[in-house]
Amino acid sequence: MNLPKTPLHFLYKDEYNNNLFIKREDLLPFSFGGNKARISLEFMKDMEEKACNHMIAYGGPQSNLCRVISNLCAQKNIPCTIVSLLEEGLDPNLFSNYKMAKAFGAEYVYCTRENVAETIKTVMENLTEKGYKPYYINGNSKGRGNEHVPVAAYAKVYKEITEQEIELKQNFDKIFLACGTGMTISGLVCGKILNKSKHDIVGISISRQKTNALPYISKYIESYLYKRSNSIFDDALYNENVYNYVDDYCLSYGKSNCDIDALIKYFLVKHGIALDTTYTGKAMYGMTCYIKKNNIQDSNLLFIHTGGTPLFFDDLNRLLKEE
Repeated sequence: MNLPKTPLHFLYKDEYNNNLFIKREDLLPFSFGGNKARISLEFMKDMEEKACNHMIAYGGPQSNLCRVISNLCAQKNIPCTIVSLLEEGLDPNLFSNYKMAKAFGAEYVYCTRENVAETIKTVMENLTEKGYKPYYINGNSKGRGNEHVPVAAYAKVYKEITEQEIELKQNFDKIFLACGTGMTISGLVCGKILNKSKHDIVGISISRQKTNALPYISKYIESYLYKRSNSIFDDALYNENVYNYVDDYCLSYGKSNCDIDALIKYFLVKHGIALDTTYTGKAMYGMTCYIKKNNIQDSNLLFIHTGGTPLFFDDLNRLLKEE
């Protein structure tokens, strides 16, 4: 499956005379789109190259990645198991992504935060005993070995953005996006390094503090650049100053507040664009705060809408409830 170039267009001029553009990754034409559509295709490609025949994903019941991967597996008649961290008292049926993944035939195996690796190891061993050659998206049971795979998706998108700059006759000063696991920002940073570009890439954290997030992002970037060069990683190519990671506005995963809710409702009414309380709504709110805090003026800014439409509908009744 080859995904098309997504629209990139001007959205509005803000009070600081900045021109805001948006890239609509949410409009990718598979399984409600979003960055996880591109990333899932990279995992599927790697799985097929390794001649594996049973997909294992990891994520909570609200996971966009688990939705898209299970959909892709259903399309290709590949069995899919999802190891899922389920918080005590949380009903997974509250989430459209969970219900869709179940409809796609995915089998859920639940774990606690303390026994994730043990559960994944058990699942892999059980599938091997049944005659499968399982593929775990994160590599081995401890989540190591596949760091380079998802990064490829947005290293390619970075090149797409530079092409769209030429088409629009614009140069973006800063590129903003939501940061969860760090796969997407890692790809953009790798694209920036490989293209020797100067965009200021700003990742707005949706849950992780900087001290926890940066080691993961560094591992993604270094693994991808190592694979690309097929040689010992050159520290001169990369350092953490090549991007900005902003954790000033993050809450717990999937949690929102009244300011984020108000912005999401405003964007729906004013621009007809759906943002969600887990990823894109937080990132858009964080971007507006970052602009004000850092006195950014007279700039061309790009916001990457990384998708999550089902999460928007999960929260729609609450968001539109009359006070």
